[in-house]
Amino acid sequence: MFGKTRDPVCAAKVSKHSRYFSIYGKRTYYFDCPACRATFEEKPERFSGKGKDKSFLERLAGGDDVRAPKSCHDMKH
Repeated sequence: MFGKTRDPVCAAKVSKHSRYFSIYGKRTYYFDCPACRATFEEKPERFSGKGKDKSFLERLAGGDDVRAPKSCHDMKH
């Protein structure tokens, strides 16, 4: 899985060469589509990991709304 990571919004596998990325707290986050990047940028602390907030799996287990933006996977990437 070299060069791959997960989109923090929808948990899709994404390349570290994705054109959709955002830098927050000295870390670069990669996204599979512009809708996920926009969702992240609205409230990055929600998606930025255990140090700032719950991880994706913790949010899922806790019943938080972890759905990807409606247009996320309907888009052609």
